[in-house]
Parts: sequence; structure tokens; C-alpha cells
Amino acid sequence: MDIIDLLSFLEKPKLYEKGNAFMWTDPYIQKKLLKTHLDQNTDLASRKQNSIDHTISWIFSTKEGVDLSILDLGCGPGLYSEKMAKLGHNVIGVDISACSLEYAKKSAETKHLSIEYIHANYLELNFPNGLDLVDLIYCDFGVLSKTEQMEFLTKVLNSLKPDGVFVFDAYNLELKNTLTEKRDFFKEDSGFWRSHPYLCLSETFLYPEANAFLDQHVVIDDEIKVYRFYNHYYSEAMMKQTLKDIGFSEVIVKKDVISDSSITFYYCKK
Repeated sequence: MDIIDLLSFLEKPKLYEKGNAFMWTDPYIQKKLLKTHLDQNTDLASRKQNSIDHTISWIFSTKEGVDLSILDLGCGPGLYSEKMAKLGHNVIGVDISACSLEYAKKSAETKHLSIEYIHANYLELNFPNGLDLVDLIYCDFGVLSKTEQMEFLTKVLNSLKPDGVFVFDAYNLELKNTLTEKRDFFKEDSGFWRSHPYLCLSETFLYPEANAFLDQHVVIDDEIKVYRFYNHYYSEAMMKQTLKDIGFSEVIVKKDVISDSSITFYYCKK
């Protein structure tokens, strides 16, 4: 372990500067993430069942039609995919976690649901054409850099049918009032990050000039691994303008889909 490297990680990184570790493909962390996805006592990886039900109900009270072709991005263990398939729609779920997708596939087989699951980073995936609906839930849109967002939105728009829609959620300006820079240092014999003893320095950094924040976790055992998770918050006007600049014809905004008032949903018509 290099103490100089450790000290450098205590400094605030430049916006969008990446860490040296990737959580989503780590075999041990994937199993911990799956457990968190399925835990009904927390909203840390997936929202609780009640929120998922409200989201699905809102989407399909607005998007009419049967046998819709749906692309569920960042589908995790298939919590939304299954509900949409049960409504009779044709669903493709995409996720980067092999562990979550393995669970999703087995769950769909057990429930006799026909869902296609693809193991991929959706930023690198060629989307199928002729989609009725693309969804990206759990504020994942805000995780993307500005450049990634523009490329992603263009790809979504091009994949949709003329009457297709894109549904996603993002943090709004209410979140700004609750964010603070903070630091927490702890030791665990076994926990979320490792199965063996480790130290973890967790920090939150704010970038108000970009409406962005960073949750950083420096995990220390016999080496130093830095996990960085950026996100953004938006005004409704800012988001609607971005979406219309890309080419969406209409954007419907909904703030009370779930109980968290810091999250806004966007229903974007091609």
C-alpha cells in the first residue's frame, strides 16, 4: 500500500475524474448488490415494492397499447421487467451485473415469463429499432456525464417508433438543499465491500457549478481501491430543454410518482 496514493485520494477530485475500481462487475460486490436489490427494508439499490408498483401504474396509465416492445435499461434482477411482462408486453432487460441477470433469468423461468435479458453496458449496446418504450429508472440518467447523456438520448430517440416514449427519473433541485460534503471512516471485518477485514473512507463532494455531486468510497485492505459515483440534479426547465434539443416532441413531468419529493419522472414522446 502506498501512503502517498492514499493521501491523494483525500483530495477533492476533478469533476468526472474516474476512480481505479469498478463495482458492477466485482464478483463479491455483485452478490451484495443483489441482496440489497431484493431487500424490502431499503431503497439503496432498488426501490421498495410499493414504489415500483406506483411507477409501473403511472407509466401504463399514460402509455396505452398492448404487446408493447419495451427496453428496460439497468434492469437489475428484473423487478420492473417482470411486472411489465405480466401485463403482456414484450420486454428486453439490460444490465451490467451478471449476478443480477442470472437471478432475473431464473426468476422469469420460475414464473413462466418470456423476457429476454442481455448482459451489457447499455452505453455500449446497439439498441433494437422499433421500440414502443424505453425506460431507465432509479436516477441512472444523472450518473452519466454530459457527453454520455447526449449520446445516450440520441440513441434512445433513434430506437423508438414514431409514437414511442422514453421514461426515466432524475433528482430535482430539492435534493440540493439536503446535500452536504461529509466524510466517514470505518473498519469492518466483513461487509459490503469485502468478505475480509478492510477500512473504508466514504466521502461526499459537491460540484454546485455543474449541479453535480460525488459519492466516493476508498476501500483499503492490501491495496487501495477507489469507487466513484457521480450524479446530478436538475430543474424541470433545464431537463425539458435538453430533451427537446435532442428531438423529443413533448415532455411530461411528474413529481409525485413515488413519495420521494426530490425525484422527478419524465415521460418523453418522440
